[in-house]
Amino acid sequence: MRSLDDYRDWEGTIEDLAALAAKVLPLLGRRDIPPPNVRLIRDYAQRGILSPIDRRGKEGYYGFQHLKELVAARVLVNEGVPLAKIAEQFERDRDIVIITLGLPDAAAPAPPNAARARWQALRDTAPPAARVPLSEPASTAFMRRTLEGAGQRMDLQHTLRRLGASTPEPVAEQLTRLAITDWCWLLVDSERLRTLSLDDADDIGRAIAAALSDPRIRKGEKS
Repeated sequence: MRSLDDYRDWEGTIEDLAALAAKVLPLLGRRDIPPPNVRLIRDYAQRGILSPIDRRGKEGYYGFQHLKELVAARVLVNEGVPLAKIAEQFERDRDIVIITLGLPDAAAPAPPNAARARWQALRDTAPPAARVPLSEPASTAFMRRTLEGAGQRMDLQHTLRRLGASTPEPVAEQLTRLAITDWCWLLVDSERLRTLSLDDADDIGRAIAAALSDPRIRKGEKS
């Protein structure tokens, strides 16, 4: 199952919503997104990202619309969209949440502009009430920025995978370069450098000496 439509008749408590969203995100191919918890859902509700809930006595119940809004908000946050901007857009047009749902799994091969193609497919098959009013400039701009961000992220991941990268995203690291001589440098992770002991330094020295004693390394045949 890779569709939220299976939960169209769902309803439950805030704890149920958190558990279901945590289950749905991986099924939609969004394993890169941390699952929401109850505290985060309450924060989203206070910000106006989630629709008003159905009160039954002291208990509040959530439904399919809340699930869509929560999952969509988590996707948008992961794409770098500020919470204030999400709340503003959802308040203007809550049906726009569909643009963030059902994007292809980043772990599977995808052609360029996969996010845009998926969005068009969603619009072609969605009922009229669920379609985004493209005549509204703010909605159009919001949709375009979201699709561009999702498409760029997926293109980056697939390109890195083709290059043989071990991680789905570039890893930014702070390195300290120690200039031993004008022709010899040692690169060390800056955080690790702060905790290196004298024993560690001795081990590094022995490892370098052992590596440089390898004839293949000295000839540049082995990296």
